Amino acid sequence: MPVKKSNISQNGSSTKDKNKKQQEEEESFKITHIFEAVAALPRVLRLVWSTHARLTTAMALVSILRGFTPAVSFWITKQLIDSVVNAIKTHHIAMVLWYVGAQLAVNLLDRLLSTLSKIVQQLLQDRVSTRVQLLILEKANTLDLAYFEDAEFYDKMRRAADEATYKPVLIISQSF
Repeated sequence: MPVKKSNISQNGSSTKDKNKKQQEEEESFKITHIFEAVAALPRVLRLVWSTHARLTTAMALVSILRGFTPAVSFWITKQLIDSVVNAIKTHHIAMVLWYVGAQLAVNLLDRLLSTLSKIVQQLLQDRVSTRVQLLILEKANTLDLAYFEDAEFYDKMRRAADEATYKPVLIISQSF
């Protein structure tokens, strides 16, 4: 009768439990993770920039423009309130209508910039993903077969390939 091997170690915990604990510790929030992310930012920016500089610039410009729309909207709202108070006193609503139209225009511009931002980000994400996948395949082509038999190496390579589809552009877009 064959003896079934157990995954239980001497202290009674399984290797699955140890792996799960280790993964939870890696995923938990630590201040060092912030410093590591900031340190990796220039490298990620170089990767994204070298993939497509025009789309990266467009993403930055759209983000900057979107940053100004709340301030402009706030100013228009202030002017609108002042013009309503003035219209109550003078019974002329021309300026009220003008500021309402300006507020509508700023909101439409913000929606347009939001859509444009998503389009640019998706285009850039597709190109960066393709480039990183190609870099991974080129690197894998130079490795010996023994590397692929190592489960830890293969998992890291798969994780890099999976995260390449979204992480680099996400990091850059959140930085802008």
